[in-house]
Amino acid sequence: MLFHRRGFGQERALITGTCMTDADEFDWSKDVPDFTVDLAELDDDGHGFVYRGEPFSGIAISYYGDGQVESLRPCLNGFPHGYCQWWHDNGQLSQEWTAFAGMGHGWGTTWNEDGVVVKKRLSEFGRALEWAIFGPDGAVIETGTNRADKLTLEWVEKYRRLFPKAPVV
Repeated sequence: MLFHRRGFGQERALITGTCMTDADEFDWSKDVPDFTVDLAELDDDGHGFVYRGEPFSGIAISYYGDGQVESLRPCLNGFPHGYCQWWHDNGQLSQEWTAFAGMGHGWGTTWNEDGVVVKKRLSEFGRALEWAIFGPDGAVIETGTNRADKLTLEWVEKYRRLFPKAPVV
């Protein structure tokens, strides 16, 4: 189901239950521009990042108070789109994941402050397909899958139809 919200001098169609814009509205096949903006300069209108009144396309960077990089988020049409990274305040990588149109799409990994893997997750259009959770010693303590879950499969199929050129997971 779609509803419309006024913004940017035009109507932006949004898919109910997500912050995802209508597939026909934006070109998701473009490369993210090599244009970096401090996240503090972006507005978040609840439906994506906005820069100077337009959906943001570029690389959003955030910093800790000491100036150290906290996150890098490539964005397209106002949404994370591409290889995203976060760091702990001690400089250790915290998270990395790939986004497509604002949704997790591919493998993502989370580390603790000591650099030990805490979680790995495979997502397609924001829905977890597989995951593994690791203990403090790095040993796997849980695995799971949603590959047979009817609601997950329906969601993924719907978005495969909406975005036929999306990378295959």
